[in-house]
Amino acid sequence: MVHLLLAITQNLPAKAAFSNVCHPPLDMMLQLLVMTHQRVWLHLQILFMIIRYVQSVLLIEKTWRLVVGIRLVVSVEKTYNHALFVVAI
Repeated sequence: MVHLLLAITQNLPAKAAFSNVCHPPLDMMLQLLVMTHQRVWLHLQILFMIIRYVQSVLLIEKTWRLVVGIRLVVSVEKTYNHALFVVAI
């Protein structure tokens, strides 16, 4: 009945009045669904980025200990043998 009254007052056919009344809630629900989907997708992307970052950090940490250990020993010997005096600039 409301749709017919809207159709008469707006000079629209009954189908057009019905679509004007019913579509805004559907559009809002669709927008809410899309926004929720985008948020979930964004959270998943961030989660995958964190997982990739942590894996690379763990790999760097394992290799960095080896590299630092080698460089410290080598650099201490070379510094002691070749640079007896250090001048601050």
